[in-house]
Amino acid sequence: MGFPGTEQRADVADLNSERRYKRFAAHSNTVAGNEVLVLEAARRFAAVDVFGLNPGFVKTDIRANLPSPSSAERSYATALMDASDRLIARLAP
Repeated sequence: MGFPGTEQRADVADLNSERRYKRFAAHSNTVAGNEVLVLEAARRFAAVDVFGLNPGFVKTDIRANLPSPSSAERSYATALMDASDRLIARLAP
């Protein structure tokens, strides 16, 4: 199993990042795991429409967990989330 859009391979023996934690790898494991669940549900329940949802389009208070407001990382993440908010407003007014 690999991470979509990258050359990285998942460590299937450590999907919960219990031995070694890296933010991007943990996030990628979550994304790949969600995709596996959607694909498996679609296979098992062929009569049901199954959809995966990009959580970036769900309005949450996730920014509360970001680093300090003055950090470059938070500025970048906030800009991406704001862009997602504008896209959502255009798609689903």
